[in-house]
Amino acid sequence: MDPSAIYSNAIISTYESKLLGENRIRRMIAATCFSEAARVLFECGYDENAILNSGENEDLIINKELSKTVALFKKLCPDKNLVQCVLAKYFEDARTFDIKPLVKKISNPRIRKFFETDDESFLTHGADVFSLEKILKWVILKQRELKTVKTILMGRKLGMSRERIRELLRSVK
Repeated sequence: MDPSAIYSNAIISTYESKLLGENRIRRMIAATCFSEAARVLFECGYDENAILNSGENEDLIINKELSKTVALFKKLCPDKNLVQCVLAKYFEDARTFDIKPLVKKISNPRIRKFFETDDESFLTHGADVFSLEKILKWVILKQRELKTVKTILMGRKLGMSRERIRELLRSVK
């Protein structure tokens, strides 16, 4: 096995363990204020300076984490066509960029099928242990996490009820 694939797998496994998860999301929703909700993010490896210096601006926290996520994805993913597809579909306005020509160039057939059909079964059934699928799964879940975090922090900042925040989260997904 390629040493870089083993390295990438180990790095992604570490980052997967830091995804928010259901318990931390509940803790953020249950928080009484923005700073209490943001503290949960520190436990997940979000940038402490971004959290402390955000001035209750959720965009600063999200943008810092988004930059880290994209940089790590670019570093670990050897398939540059896949990188461009993921960035266009999940992190930029995909309506303005046609990813079909790039999808045809993706080396992994299961990932190519995912982009052609939006079949996300490997996100819930697990990806191959040593593969691009593991990296792809993490970056997609991280993107969804960032949407969730932004919604919760915005709700805490605006003093929304827990029920209202849960309602907003259902509409975001």
